[in-house]
Amino acid sequence: MPPFPSASAAPTYLSGHMADVVLSEFRPTRIKPDALRCVNVLLDELLWSVIKSARSVNTDKLKSDGVLRVIPAALGKEAVLEAEMELREYWKTSGESRDAYRDMKENPVAFPIAQAFDVLRLKCEANSSLGQAEEEDNIAVEKAEQRLYQTREAPPIEAFAPASLYLTAILEHVCGHIMSCVSRVVARDSSKTSASISDLYAALCEDQALYSMAKGMNGEYLVSPPLNLS
Repeated sequence: MPPFPSASAAPTYLSGHMADVVLSEFRPTRIKPDALRCVNVLLDELLWSVIKSARSVNTDKLKSDGVLRVIPAALGKEAVLEAEMELREYWKTSGESRDAYRDMKENPVAFPIAQAFDVLRLKCEANSSLGQAEEEDNIAVEKAEQRLYQTREAPPIEAFAPASLYLTAILEHVCGHIMSCVSRVVARDSSKTSASISDLYAALCEDQALYSMAKGMNGEYLVSPPLNLS
């Protein structure tokens, strides 16, 4: 389970404005604050689950041991395709070589999951085109990196840039899928002008991939109806 922030400092991979834009595909629709918060916490749990499963910041391992194990079937494969496109562009523009990271030495048993997650969470929030952060919070990232490098098996700092871009693309793809499903649920009731947590719950239950992914997630920050789908 990820070290969740306090309710007042919930993650912001998706902003209210961008959520409203996606939801308004059929007609103008706004997302309610509790539903928005639930989407962001769900994405936060997804990020934690991928990192915990992969126990690495190597993008090849994030793909094979993380994303494709945590996100079911077609949704996971589609997310990987998006992430690979982002990564190819990164290698092209940065001048770095992916091969340099393939031989990166990591100890999966001693991998600092929580500390790596803290760094990647901040970077993914800053990278997200669906969020509200205009730039990376350098002070927060520096503090998170200090905690990371107090551990004995910290990965090289250079690996976090491609890893965060890769994971951001994964989160954005899944987020887009979630919001499209919510939009379809809301569209069934012509009197609705906002998306509630009940609509989010219905969307998760009706989509097999989302249901499988969300089932068993902690849902500690979610309010009625609880998004514990187990």
